[in-house]
Amino acid sequence: MNFYLRQAGFDDLELIREWRNKEHVRKNSFNQHYVTKEEHKDWFSKLNKDNTKQCLIFILEDVPLGISIFSINHKHQRANWSFYLGETGLPKGTGTKLGFASMDYAFDNFKVQKIHTEVLSYNLASLKFHDKLGFVLEGKHKKHFLIESVFYDVYLFSIFREGWEEKKDNLLMIIEKGNNTSLQG
Repeated sequence: MNFYLRQAGFDDLELIREWRNKEHVRKNSFNQHYVTKEEHKDWFSKLNKDNTKQCLIFILEDVPLGISIFSINHKHQRANWSFYLGETGLPKGTGTKLGFASMDYAFDNFKVQKIHTEVLSYNLASLKFHDKLGFVLEGKHKKHFLIESVFYDVYLFSIFREGWEEKKDNLLMIIEKGNNTSLQG
């Protein structure tokens, strides 16, 4: 496979912040303000000291393109997942590859039974994306998140280890079938 995840390091800090501050990332995030260098450095330092957090860089064809972050609850064998692609105009299927790599990595390395996430109701691409990966809708917080004087619903999704095991081979076939697109064009 020409895609994978690796641990984020301090050398990645400015690239992660650059991605995080892009409009397409901020508008779909729960924390939508512009992140300063100092604030970002503090966040990353705290994250690196916390063994329940994992920050991973998504690599496609040796190019870093996004991030996958997990908050792991070891006692209850679950992890909360957030992610984004920092670049736009990427080949079709790039997000699916990030999702595949993230789920495979988490279930193989974190000893969790469940991965869960939250999606803002207006983020239609993310709603479809989670369905494609095999996540199931667990619920909805109605009028839960306030952005510029408007309340938005928040959808709650999860995938269990057995659901991932059932889904991943088929998803990998879809990825491999569409793998004729390249970053070079």
